[in-house]
Amino acid sequence: MKKNLLFFIMLLSLCHSVFAWNYVTGSGYEFNAVDYMGKNTSSAYTFYAAGWGNEYGVWRIEKLGAQTSMVKVYNLRDFLDFKIDPANPTIALAGNWNGQLYKFENFAAVPTVTAVKAFGAPVYNIIFDPRANGKVLIAAINGTYRSVDYGATWSLVDASSPYRTEAVVEIEQSPWNEDEYFIAAIRQEEADVTSGLYVYNFVQDTLVQLGLVGDDTVDLACDYDSNTTLVYVLTRQGKVFVYDGASFVQKTTVPGTTGLRKIDIVNAPCLSKMLYVCGDTAATKVYRSSDLGNTWQQYSTGLPGGVNKLVFSDDFSIAMSAGNYSGTGVYIDETCQSFYTATSTFTPTATATKTDTPTATKTSTPIMTQQPYSCSTWQPYMQAGVAINAAAYLGENNGKSVIYTSSWGSDYGVYRIEYDNSSKVMTKVYDLRDFTDFVSKPGDNNVMFAGNWNGKIYRFENVMSVPTVTVLKQFTSGYIIVSLETDREGSGKMISANYTGIYRSPDYGINWELVDSGNSLNLESCWQVKQSPWNSDVYYIVATKFDSSDPKGGIYRYTWSTDTLELLGLESEDTSEIAFDRLSTAEKIYVACRDGKFYEYSSGLFTRKTNTQAAGVSGRNGISTVLCSGSQLIYEWSPAGLVHISTDSGSSWVAANSGLTNGVIKMHFNEARNIAMAMQASSQGGVYINGICCIPEVTVTNTPTATNTVTRTYTPVLNATFTPTYTSTVIHTATIAPEFTATQTPYDPVPRPTVEEGDSVPCPNVGKDSVKIVFNVNKKAQCRVYIYDFSGKLVDDYDITVGDTPNEKLYQLKIDTSKYVSGVYYYVIQGKDMEGNKIDFKSKKFMIKK
Repeated sequence: MKKNLLFFIMLLSLCHSVFAWNYVTGSGYEFNAVDYMGKNTSSAYTFYAAGWGNEYGVWRIEKLGAQTSMVKVYNLRDFLDFKIDPANPTIALAGNWNGQLYKFENFAAVPTVTAVKAFGAPVYNIIFDPRANGKVLIAAINGTYRSVDYGATWSLVDASSPYRTEAVVEIEQSPWNEDEYFIAAIRQEEADVTSGLYVYNFVQDTLVQLGLVGDDTVDLACDYDSNTTLVYVLTRQGKVFVYDGASFVQKTTVPGTTGLRKIDIVNAPCLSKMLYVCGDTAATKVYRSSDLGNTWQQYSTGLPGGVNKLVFSDDFSIAMSAGNYSGTGVYIDETCQSFYTATSTFTPTATATKTDTPTATKTSTPIMTQQPYSCSTWQPYMQAGVAINAAAYLGENNGKSVIYTSSWGSDYGVYRIEYDNSSKVMTKVYDLRDFTDFVSKPGDNNVMFAGNWNGKIYRFENVMSVPTVTVLKQFTSGYIIVSLETDREGSGKMISANYTGIYRSPDYGINWELVDSGNSLNLESCWQVKQSPWNSDVYYIVATKFDSSDPKGGIYRYTWSTDTLELLGLESEDTSEIAFDRLSTAEKIYVACRDGKFYEYSSGLFTRKTNTQAAGVSGRNGISTVLCSGSQLIYEWSPAGLVHISTDSGSSWVAANSGLTNGVIKMHFNEARNIAMAMQASSQGGVYINGICCIPEVTVTNTPTATNTVTRTYTPVLNATFTPTYTSTVIHTATIAPEFTATQTPYDPVPRPTVEEGDSVPCPNVGKDSVKIVFNVNKKAQCRVYIYDFSGKLVDDYDITVGDTPNEKLYQLKIDTSKYVSGVYYYVIQGKDMEGNKIDFKSKKFMIKK
């Protein structure tokens, strides 16, 4: 099973150890289930555990930093599985030993529980299709059941299959075809010989037996890093098989060969990829294999007995276990703790020393403790003394990051800045002042569009060299262009948010019209427009109280296809800017107001958070979300105040302005280079530089089967005071992963029907180090794939030739995402066939979780 934070329910309490399972406060009874439920609003890892003994019931466990809490939330016993509804993340379904299915609403707080279906036999596993299309499967002792309406109605699968009523305990969705599910059937009794591994196709409603008939198969785990089918199967007697889509190969039997229950593939950031197994007898406990089933080592220090269920957090940093005998409890293992503390200074020159002492055994797991939010001093970087009023990142060019700035003071003009971690070049490229926004053309970062204070929209071409500038549109006098946004899918759509209304263009700024004609909201004074990362047809617009005669602010949502503008809320607030939650797969927006108020918008509601700072009557509060070492920071700034940072979604703020001489009007973040830039609008302004306020994770590269003692002095970027110095002892066996270059490989033999012609799918939807983009074309064509991050910034592009033969219609492009930060990404595929006809594929999104 592919799961996240690992919890075990165990038999007795024992001592705490750095490299051991630790007892969770409040547990100590018989538990038969534990499941990861994601992070709550305070970013605490959240689990549900189910007990059946003397202190039976459902418990919610939350872990934030060093603090762990355990609260009983429901007084019913014998639950076996909990799963979150992807269409409504506040609801979970749960199955129990008595065959009853329950709905837990508001499970992260005080849940409301409703019985929704009686199946008549124990319900071991529930699995939602993460595409939120209503499809759900249930593994029960009396068969496999399906629902197409989020569990409102149910039926047995495949009426023609003799296996539909087999006793099954585990289902996992295929990462290679999301309409297929692998199913493990157990031998419920001695006379039951039709166990084994099955595959079920939801679209075709067909259940097929693949093999291992007669083996007491109890669990399975798909290898999400494999390009082709690779499924590990565990039996209750400790046998491990790997299935490659055609045949089964047996691996080494797990020691302690009775009572095996669970198998999982673990990709923790500090470890090589491992198999974990657990069993519910005292002799079995937990075993793991660093060579994918060839050898096994017990990993049970601190566990007094066996483990009934094992689960991991989505970043594999925490494991939890549950044991179901008298006196058991829930135990936790933090797989990536750290031995060091870091102190920081930030200087221009990076140095590194490393001493390696090879050995051949793995005796410990590195544990990382970070102090990520201690900011260093801002340093002057360039353009000192120049008042800046606009800045935008345009992408990478010849190994350099490129940003454009506009200055309005004595040395006014448009400047191009090209920089890396050790050098910078600033060039004045256009002698005109008062630009308010720049935005690049999707798929072509050599073209950008700009708006200025006087109501003109410009097109800049050849921006990476000597730009040529054309005026596209002159609006009426006094029409101030504040914000521009282009459709990231390259359709030509563009929206401008202005002081006198909201306009749209279908053709990159040539023709313009007011949005939603007849709706008076379209004439509101607006600061900002941003395309939704969750739906490219939607744009969010920030209205502002421009002056004393303008009483309205607020957040608006505009839908292009229907040309409708709606007010979401905060109409009475002086709203300034928004930023998107980059770790959320559902609509979640942060809002900064000019008077320092701060809001979060999700599930249709605005929630007031902690105030930051007031921008003043002529200023505006800026906001951005930044990812760093797996965490999300919110930066907030204004020309009249400080730079603030929140690590808890706006519940608290820390000032981070040491070294800044004035307030800030714009900020630029380069997560790949660990650089933050602050632009000042005053006549004594300029660009200041700092590291992103986060200590980088240690990356240890070693030869296979080596023990490294690493002493490293690390100075990551330039011109500030940020030198993390840490000493750590890391002992681990690893396999060097080769550098990966994205290539295309035709699928063979038959294209899967789930990818229609002209369509594409990402595999998996949630990846870590790699994602495959699969697309269908029936003619030879030259295509280009563009990868954008959550903010719409182009991060990668690939050329690929497809359709060499009539039979090769499905193609896959494997993207190396090992250097991507966690968050949502989008891709756009454009191409031309051999006759020059344009081919556009449906664009999709995927998520990276580290």
